[in-house]
Order: sequence, then structure tokens, then C-alpha cells
Amino acid sequence: MAARGDATLHYYVFWVAYFLVFAPVVWTLVSKATSSLVRGSLIVALGVWSMVPKLVRTGTNPLYYDEFAHFRMLEDLVRTGHPVSSTGLLQIGANFPGLELVTNAVYHLSGLSLWTCAVVVASVAHVALLAGMYTLVKDATRSSRAGAIAAVVYSLNPSWLFFDAQFSYETLALPMLVWGLVFGMRAIQRREPGTPLGSQPLEISIAVIISAALVITHHVTPVVNCCALVGIAVVVELQHRKVLKLDFKGNHLIAWVLATWAVALTATRFVMIGHPLVVYLGPGLHINKQFAQLLSFLGIGSALPLRGAFSGSTVPFFEILCAYVMLPILLVAFLWATWGILGRLRQLTPLHLVSVILGALFFVSLPLVSTVAFSESVHRSWAFSFVGLAIVVGTAASWALDGSLSIRIKTRELWPLPVAGRRWARAAAAASLVVVAIGSVSIGTSVAYRFGGKVTPGQDVTYLGTQTSMVANWFRENGKPSNVVFADRFVSRPIAIDSPVNIIKAGDGPWKSIILAPVISQRTLENFLQGHITYIVFDRRIGEPGLSKAWLWYTLYEASVPASSRKRAYTTRMLCLDWTNAVFATTDYEVLEVNDSQLAKDLANRTDGLIPGCLDRGVR
Repeated sequence: MAARGDATLHYYVFWVAYFLVFAPVVWTLVSKATSSLVRGSLIVALGVWSMVPKLVRTGTNPLYYDEFAHFRMLEDLVRTGHPVSSTGLLQIGANFPGLELVTNAVYHLSGLSLWTCAVVVASVAHVALLAGMYTLVKDATRSSRAGAIAAVVYSLNPSWLFFDAQFSYETLALPMLVWGLVFGMRAIQRREPGTPLGSQPLEISIAVIISAALVITHHVTPVVNCCALVGIAVVVELQHRKVLKLDFKGNHLIAWVLATWAVALTATRFVMIGHPLVVYLGPGLHINKQFAQLLSFLGIGSALPLRGAFSGSTVPFFEILCAYVMLPILLVAFLWATWGILGRLRQLTPLHLVSVILGALFFVSLPLVSTVAFSESVHRSWAFSFVGLAIVVGTAASWALDGSLSIRIKTRELWPLPVAGRRWARAAAAASLVVVAIGSVSIGTSVAYRFGGKVTPGQDVTYLGTQTSMVANWFRENGKPSNVVFADRFVSRPIAIDSPVNIIKAGDGPWKSIILAPVISQRTLENFLQGHITYIVFDRRIGEPGLSKAWLWYTLYEASVPASSRKRAYTTRMLCLDWTNAVFATTDYEVLEVNDSQLAKDLANRTDGLIPGCLDRGVR
């Protein structure tokens, strides 16, 4: 329906289908009569159901931006037997091959196609994350109802349905983080006096192994793991020193061992990676720019660029409304839950106290989501902050349903509500669940990621089409592992997964000046020669009004391109270079082979290789 051009019908079909399963499952999960076994089974079913939107969009190849890079690394691992990828699609990918190692094992053991194995691993990880949230809170509260509610709340995280369902290292790292906390908390908790240790050594070992596995799977998740474990260790230590009075019985030595191990391993790994990690995280580490952005919020200094919410979006009004309303709903729910559980401090675990801080970070991050400097980082942080939010709200909601939650201001009782108000509270909770579910998806990803659409140059997900497939097929038939290809960040992805060629990283050095600079510098020619560039792929539509902006094609960061170059692209001259030969073309794409010997002559003669009179003849 989206591809056919229906205005909004596909949105209604999507949500009706979603709630036909989601609503009765949630109703059963929160029902007092539901057994623990049934709740656990339904959590798994809910995890499977929440993979359907992604699976409906997934064909026989990667679709989302990150999937291309990880699938190419997987292909390289299967081809070479070593988790090292020289492709420029993800600069630090080879340093975090955990996802590819697991998928490679499934591929060799199962005999399934490589992409099928990738989808299986992503699906199992997706379900395991929800099951992990259920288990984590069930252990902490000894209530399967609390665990179920926490899992449902986590499934309302804006990244859940699409971003964290793709074949990407975060998809695997997130369930590892949650299950690491499950076994870490079990390892820390003391057994009753007189009882044997039982499986505690095993749980310690599993927690240690998961911390080790995290540092080769993702770069952010092990940092969150360190923060969580250190926070838990601090709380257990405070309890040991009688500063905090909790009923939870924890071994502070084991808590510090797990925290120290995670911190030492993560720090060591990051030092080993070194410069590539700094370069990769560089755009998110522009401290001066970010500090200036914060000051601009306070009216100090000049305002930096902001991102407009739903600017130019075709999302229907009800989704936009839900997106705005969900934020105060979540804030009220979190404040209510925090107030409620802190009123029963003795019954909390160290996990709950750490979760209050983690959940609060979601709301702290919201003002920054509209900024250019912070928006992507903030969006990705929600998958972590929602762990804390879900634990706090799940615990409080379960206690409220059991009638054991009490909130007071001095002598005035605010909760539980009078009998007459409880029905309204249930109706409000159900309506809030619907609003948050819709709003989170609306702000979580773009319309194109959700439903697709007609082929659009310069836009993720919808740029794939007949012409990109033709170019990729040509490289599959003619490309070699020794070839190096210079292409825009869109067409390079299908090329990378269909052939073994190497891709030059977008924005590296002066590569972009071949397209964007008024004059081709000698430095640019030297880079092409020294980099052994074999092919150049360019799109004739670059810079044309209404199609694609030139500076978003050959560089990752707009700020690195001079403002004077942002209004035009010099694609006409590509066929006027005497050191390139056209070897394949479609309506819009051109594949040029680089003649190294002629390029060397031009460098020696200190010319750029433009054929005299060629541009005057209007060659394109």
C-alpha cells in the first residue's frame, strides 16, 4: 500500500494488526490469574511478534544502513576465515566482530543461506532481550507479573520495533547486557545461611564471560555494562557499611570483582583499538560544539542548528499527536513509579537504585534530541535508558496491582486511589499504553524505514532499485578482491555485499574534491594513485535541484565541505579526464576505470588530466 501511494491507509492497517496481538497479550500478562509459565511463554511470543514489522520489510538482502556494513564483514569472515574487513562501510567494524562470529557459526552448523542465518541471529537476539528483561525484574522482585510489565514497557522503547531488530552489533549486544545483569545479580546475591552455594560459581562465570564477550561485540554497550556494575557494587558496598538498609543480601566482594573485571577489560580493549575508535567516535566527541549547543539552550551565545520535529513528514496527525503526548505520559509514570518504590526502600535491590538513575537519563536526553550535534547519539541511548525506566515502572505497577504500593504526602494518601478512581486509572493506563506504543514508533524511525516507497536518490532504504542493482551486478561479475572502488555512500553498499571489492571510506582525505572542488588538486591525484583506486562510480544527478545534495554523497560530515562547494557538483568533467575510461553505465550511474600509468604521467607533468576542449563540447 505504501509503494502504491495510499496516503494513510497502511498506517491504520499496521496499527490494527499490531494491537490485535499486542492488546490481548498484555491483558493476559498483567492478569493476576496468569501463571508464571504462561507469562514467560507470552513474553517470548511478544518478542517474536515484534520482529514481524522488520521481517515484512526484509527481503533476501540487507535493507537498513548498518546491515550492509555488518553483512559485508560477515561475508569477509566466511570468505577469509578471519574477522577482519577492509571495507570502508564501517571503519571500526573489524574491531567488534562478535555478531559476525556468532552468525558465522550458525552458518557453518545449519547449512542455511548467509542472509537467512543473519536474520535468525537478529531474531533470536531480539526475543532474548525481551526474555532477559522479564527474567531480570522477576528475579529482583520475585514477581513474574512485575517482570512481564517491565518487558512490555521496554517493548515501547522507540528503537525496539525496527532499529534494534536489524542485523547490527547493537541487536546482539543489548540482550547480552541484560542477561549479564541477570547473572551478575544472581552471583552477587547471598544465599540463605546454611544453604550450599549451589550454582553461584556458574553464575559468576557466566557474568564474567558476558562482560568479556561484550567488548568484542559493541563499543557503547560494554561502557553501559561497566557503569551498571559499578553502580550496583557501590550500593552493595553502602549496604555492607550499614549506610543503606536494604533487605537484599549481597556479597560486596563479588560485586566489586565483577565491576572491576568489566572496567579493566573494557579499558584494555579500547586502548588496544586506540586511534580507529577515536576517529570513529569523533563526530560525537566535538566537545566545544556540544558545549556551545548546551549554552545556546540557556540563551548564551549564538544558537546552533536544530532539527525540526516531523519537518516535512508524511506521518498522519494521530501519530504525531501520540509522539508528543507520550513524553509527559512517560515522565508522569516514571515519577510516580520512582516515588512509589523509594517509599519501600528496604524491599529494593541495588538494581532498582541504579535503574532510577538510568531511567532518568531518558528524560535528561530529550532536550538534546532536536540538536544536530546530539540527535543520533541521543536516539541510540534510549535502548539503554529504557532498561532502567522499564525496571522502575514494572516494579511499581506490579506492586500497585497487588495493592501493596503506597504514596503519601505527610498524612495525605495519594495512592492507592479510592475505589471509584481505580476504574479510571485502569482506563487511563490502557489508553497511555496505546499512545506510547504509537508515539514511540513514530519518533523511532522514518516512514521509509517502516514502509519503504518509490526509489529515491540520496535517501536511505529507498535508494535501492534497478540501477543500483545493475551496477552491483556488474561488480559481481567483474570485481576482484584487489580492486578499490571510490563510490558514494549509497551505491557503495550494494556493491560491497555483491562483490569482494574494497570501498574507500566516505570523507577520507581529499577524495571528495574530485566531485566537489572547483579545481582538482595535485594532492587529490596523488591520493588516487597511492590508494590504487581501480574504479570510480558517480551519479550524474549529484547536485541537481530536488534530487540529491552533493556534499551528502562523498563525505560523512557536512561541516568538512566548504560552503562554496555545497551548491554545485562538478560531475561533467568526470568523462573529460584522460586517466579514466568508461566501462559501464546506466541511465544515471557511470563506472570509470582508473588508468594508473596515465595518472602518473599527469602528475609528473603537473596537470589534472582534463582533455582540452572536452568540457566545451558539453560531454556528460
